[in-house]
Amino acid sequence: MAGSIRQRGRNSWQIRVYSGTDPETGQRRQLTRTVRGSRTQAQRELRALAAFANVGPAVGARTTLAELLERWFAANEADWATTTVRSTWSIIERQLKPKLGHVRVRDLTTVMIDEFYALLRVDGAVEGGPLSPGSVQRIHGVLHRALAQAMRWEWIWSNPAASASPPRMEPVEMRPPSPEQVGRLLDHVKARTTRCCISS
Repeated sequence: MAGSIRQRGRNSWQIRVYSGTDPETGQRRQLTRTVRGSRTQAQRELRALAAFANVGPAVGARTTLAELLERWFAANEADWATTTVRSTWSIIERQLKPKLGHVRVRDLTTVMIDEFYALLRVDGAVEGGPLSPGSVQRIHGVLHRALAQAMRWEWIWSNPAASASPPRMEPVEMRPPSPEQVGRLLDHVKARTTRCCISS
């Protein structure tokens, strides 16, 4: 599929993709977007736009979440670190596709997503049992980014994950040392300093 990138200014790029011919006018149709960021970002958006143009709006309307996740992953994995690729694919295969993959992207609602998160907190672990808030937050991050891509492809007009309520991360309680512990630490440092001075 034909596509082009043209720099419009500093950190600003215009991407354009040929998307077929208008059946009524016979004119060539093109999808155009403006991307702000690096040329690498513009190239990534060009690939995403080309994928959208190749699928077309009608197919996008029928696309399931599983299909979206696979296309989003394929369009972005080359720019991710190895650990990100591995963890993201694990979340897609183990959590998102089995439980929400059959839902069409345009039918997915915030209520469905919140119910999914609640289920994960009760029985979401692969081996059984609840998932931690941090694990659910990571799943939320993957789902949110994939649905944001669907918005850029114009399959949906709003991101249902943006209004969802994943569990909050509880702040780690800071426990300062007691005066006795501080005293023992200072005695230990003093003893080591004394030994170093004697040995030198």
